Amino acid sequence: MLSSAKLFETAQSQLDHDRLMSIINNLTEGFLAVTPEGQIEMSNGVALSLLDTNSLSGKNIKDALPLIDAEQKPHSVLGLVPAGTANFSSTDYRLKYADGKVINLYTNVSAVRS
Repeated sequence: MLSSAKLFETAQSQLDHDRLMSIINNLTEGFLAVTPEGQIEMSNGVALSLLDTNSLSGKNIKDALPLIDAEQKPHSVLGLVPAGTANFSSTDYRLKYADGKVINLYTNVSAVRS
């Protein structure tokens, strides 16, 4: 049986998670939270719409976000943040859809350490 302190801690943790998800889901930009290994842990509706999918949870960022540069060379999001930096922004990358359509992306990558 859980103690009342443990129940309160669990409820508070769930409330914090729900608040975070509410903020993420109300962003007007696409949002992806990715592990250092590239596994997508969180996304919002804008990202799902942009990537034309219903779910990204558990997928690898390399497969879900096929970036290319102006010369049509593929790039991995994981390799975009230069070593020793916390943030990276660029307008140099594009998203290539399976049907061949290409759109320009404003890419902002922030490395967050827990």
